[in-house]
Amino acid sequence: MQESLLDEGLAVVRYILKPNKTFEDDFRAIQQKAQEAKLTIWSHDDYFQKDGFHPEVID
Repeated sequence: MQESLLDEGLAVVRYILKPNKTFEDDFRAIQQKAQEAKLTIWSHDDYFQKDGFHPEVID
């Protein structure tokens, strides 16, 4: 499920609790592809920032 959300640009990798980071690299790679393709949340510049989501940037 997480992979599908990331793949479609509907989610962000946020909190990976250490030491259980088994899927972190895989999740980040999936997210990176969605970002590069500018899918969904990634289609708006600065919508997601380090401090969270910023819906005010959407026209």
